[in-house]
Amino acid sequence: MTLGIPLTLTQLQDFFDPVYYNRGVSYVRAEMVRMVKVMSGGRRLISRVQGSGRNLYSCDIELVIPEGRVENILGICSCPVGFNCKHVVASLYHQILLQERSPADPGNELPFGLRQWFERLETVKGQGTPRRSGEEQLHFLLDVHESESGRSLQVETRKTRWLKSKRWSVGSLFSGGSRSPAAFLQETDSEVLRLLESFDEYHGPGDGRYLLAPGISDYLLARLIETGKVHWQQLGGSPLERGEPLAARLGWELQPDGSLRLEIAECALEDVQLLPLSPPWYVAPSIGRAGPLETSLEARAAGLLASAPVVPARFGRQLERQLKKVAPDHAVQVPRLEVEEAREDVVPVPHLLLGAQEHRFHYLRGLEDYLEGYAVLHFEYDGHRVHPDDAEEVKAFTGAEGKVQQIHRHLDQEEAFVDRLWDMGLIPRDVQPAEREGLSFEHELEDEGWVEFSLLGVPLLKEEGWQIDIDPSFAWQVKEPDAWYADLEEESGGDWFDLELGVSIEGKRISLLPMLVQYIANQRKAGTLQDFLNTDDEVPLLVNLRDGEGKGAILKLPYGKVRPIIQTLVELYDPKILDADGRLRMSRYQAAELNTLAETDLEWGGAEAPRKFAEKLAGFRELEAVPPPTGLKAELRPYQQQGLNWLQFLRQYGLSGILADDMGLGKTVQALAHLLVEKESGRAEYPSLVVATTSLMVNWASEAARFAPSLKVLVLQGPERRKRFQEIADHDLVLTTYPLLPRDSKVLLEQTWHLVILDEAQHIKNPRSKVAQTACKLKAKHRLCLTGTPMENHLGELWSQFHFLMPGLLGDERRFRTLFRNPIEKEGDQQRQQLLNRRIAPFMLRRDKREVVAELPEKTEIPVLVELEGKQRQLYETIRVAMDERVRKEIDRKGLERSQIVILDALLKLRQVCCDPRLLKMEAARKVTASAKLAQLMEMLPEMIDEGRRILLFSQFTSMLKLIEGELEKHSIPWVKLTGNTRDRATPVQRFQEREVPLFLISLKAGGAGLNLTAADTVIHYDPWWNPAVERQATDRAHRIGQENPVFVYKLVASGTVEEKINALQQKKQALADALFDGSKKGGVLTREDLQNLFEPLD
Repeated sequence: MTLGIPLTLTQLQDFFDPVYYNRGVSYVRAEMVRMVKVMSGGRRLISRVQGSGRNLYSCDIELVIPEGRVENILGICSCPVGFNCKHVVASLYHQILLQERSPADPGNELPFGLRQWFERLETVKGQGTPRRSGEEQLHFLLDVHESESGRSLQVETRKTRWLKSKRWSVGSLFSGGSRSPAAFLQETDSEVLRLLESFDEYHGPGDGRYLLAPGISDYLLARLIETGKVHWQQLGGSPLERGEPLAARLGWELQPDGSLRLEIAECALEDVQLLPLSPPWYVAPSIGRAGPLETSLEARAAGLLASAPVVPARFGRQLERQLKKVAPDHAVQVPRLEVEEAREDVVPVPHLLLGAQEHRFHYLRGLEDYLEGYAVLHFEYDGHRVHPDDAEEVKAFTGAEGKVQQIHRHLDQEEAFVDRLWDMGLIPRDVQPAEREGLSFEHELEDEGWVEFSLLGVPLLKEEGWQIDIDPSFAWQVKEPDAWYADLEEESGGDWFDLELGVSIEGKRISLLPMLVQYIANQRKAGTLQDFLNTDDEVPLLVNLRDGEGKGAILKLPYGKVRPIIQTLVELYDPKILDADGRLRMSRYQAAELNTLAETDLEWGGAEAPRKFAEKLAGFRELEAVPPPTGLKAELRPYQQQGLNWLQFLRQYGLSGILADDMGLGKTVQALAHLLVEKESGRAEYPSLVVATTSLMVNWASEAARFAPSLKVLVLQGPERRKRFQEIADHDLVLTTYPLLPRDSKVLLEQTWHLVILDEAQHIKNPRSKVAQTACKLKAKHRLCLTGTPMENHLGELWSQFHFLMPGLLGDERRFRTLFRNPIEKEGDQQRQQLLNRRIAPFMLRRDKREVVAELPEKTEIPVLVELEGKQRQLYETIRVAMDERVRKEIDRKGLERSQIVILDALLKLRQVCCDPRLLKMEAARKVTASAKLAQLMEMLPEMIDEGRRILLFSQFTSMLKLIEGELEKHSIPWVKLTGNTRDRATPVQRFQEREVPLFLISLKAGGAGLNLTAADTVIHYDPWWNPAVERQATDRAHRIGQENPVFVYKLVASGTVEEKINALQQKKQALADALFDGSKKGGVLTREDLQNLFEPLD
């Protein structure tokens, strides 16, 4: 019966002490197992085993198998050991052999002894035996180790693997010190390992290297060769075989370093080496043989000579005398040497080799390669190499004609050279680099230290006379560029181009941009970027050129050249700014940055257009004065003339911008002057387009007619506008509104425009809105934004406007958010804020009234025309028709002079509709809640308050002030109020004068006179007072003695209504207006023609 589950011989040895296991196996081979009986389904064995004497021991063995696998073996034996002894091992080993080698036909079973011999025969595998890939074996490498005391045989044991390429791998050192023999070891391997351990000269902990005592018996080598797995110095080719004894003569040969070395001087083979055994052996690697060496010397003497150390030439005579004592004449050749006196005039020259070795380390996260630098030092005396650790003060060298030259070393100088390296941070290294002779150093600061040593230490050492050699493996060698280059590649259309920037080193081009972008990222993270840019020290920038294999160098970039490049990249910086080829994508509007790069003396290649554009910008020195157009019916103030000069500068260089003057400084008249210059110069081949809020349409049309009457203006507004689309090309200026822009996009996008102006451009603050997207698609040669508030809530609004003006100037939205918006808004990054300011400064012109105060008159009156729309407009027409009929009937019945009360009441109702329909106490007005004039006011107030204005707002109607207060609450605008019901007049006046609140609401009767409000610089007349004297008196609350700032006076007038008509009558018939509102007949008479004009319908 077989065991319950398979148990292999390899598994078996894991459960037993190696001593018991090996002895148990030997018992089986000696056929000492008498009986084995398997019971309990293969989980129990009973056996009888012969002891070393006449005793016969009984074993009871249980296999512990909890989950289908043998977990433990419990073997009870009647021998003195009693538990899991060699008899238990023998019993199990015997049973496993039976079941593994049981033939199909039991009658053909081999005798046990024959089976054991066959097993031993299998362990002796010839070279031609077929191997399977992955098979493991133990191999032995031989070499000769030399020391001051003599030569010894060195043996390395290596665990190797049979490769698919039909050869053994180099393998790894193998130590046989574990308790359980490795499964791949053959029987002879274990025996040889025990021999190596017993003959090892040092008897230290096994590491797979064995240094055998000098003159050791040749028995060990013979046993090694018998394994068929011994190689000379390295694996490869056939293993060494035992050769026939070789007759030879030994001799001392003179070496290049002036020493004497015992070699095989005469024999029948070539390329043979002496092995230090007793008796000595030879090895002939070329034929793969090793065997005994036959000499005329006595065996012990020959073995002792074979292990002789190298003898300095100056001791040649003593050697000869010593040999005569143990060797007959001519048995060992000793050359006659001519040894010169030691020279003391030769000084050492330090030679330093820099290199690196790659190491692999195991971390929890996996394997990682690590490059470790080294420096190897040796000295040369008159061309002869000397190791710093060499203890000899006098060194001998073989010179011409076999003479031995001697040089007296200068140990004090050598020590000073070593100390010099210590001072530079180099410290002795434990591991010597392969094939590098000399004293090995490493740098205590590793990578950073090697960079500093290459940059500063190597030049100093060279100046001091050191010879420095740099191996290609040394990755910290400092190199300087041979040349700098910049290549430009322009996209079709010319709005974008790609920039590649780099250096040439030894004929190879290296792109710098990826490295510099990474450097900026690291410096920003460390918070040291600004220090680098602001430093006055000419400290070079070092860039690592190491490749993925650890090879490369350190690139040294001069500060003066790299600083402008980094400054440019800082403003453009984004970790993802480069494309897959390491090129920088730039908008044509960023071409000015190329001027900074031009200062670095680059070799330019590729497209020329971006550079020419950059050079044109570089040639700009100051704004040229542009003569005002002849068709302008206004005199420009100095700051307005400067605005015109700036607008013409933008046009000349193909740029766009934002005119962001304070409200009231005349942005519209500057834009109109610019349009007139373009028309009169003949450059305006196409019409220009103004997109504004609906409430500003009237103002634009009115101001164009007033200041630029030669411009042919087309207003696209209202349901009839489509009929006029065909007239667009026949006009100089086309006006449309933001709501209509996407609706009429098909027509407007087909047209090419000379100039597109967005007034109140903050209306495209959402770049994903249909209005903003349509505006960006307009085909225009030039673009302009007008706004007093380029940013109301966040920087994204500013980006949207510049995206319309010059796409790419501030990058895409994601990049802008990363580079500017988040750092500025969330982190308060002042450096980012300054960078943004510098980038947009040339393209934004903003003057507040304080900057131009000297150019302003004491009082500036600005009419603000408001267009009534929708239900408010319909209500006005309804009231106008009814009041017109009522007035006509009253005049027909009583006459003009006696109908004043009815006329005033009719005019009052129309004025109330203009202010806000909710002021009317009529059924028809209750359903109308929209007020164009109130909406216009709430557009103006936030902008004025953001500009720091102090505002007085007058209205004749206290109920209107109440409605305005409701809107102020919605917009969180603080205010104070003064009406006839205000008892404490001092408190609101004091709060306003002390700048606690920016807005003062005042009714005509309560505050039209007697107040001194010099803190105000802005006056708004919500509903004009038709008596000019009363209006002036109200304005004078701010414009009076003590006022240091110009005062802006805004009059909100409903366009085309009775407000505008009476305003015109004021100017033509002042006396008539006074009579009308004073109830006096002294000023003049209201004619029927005047009444007809007042009650005319809206256009």
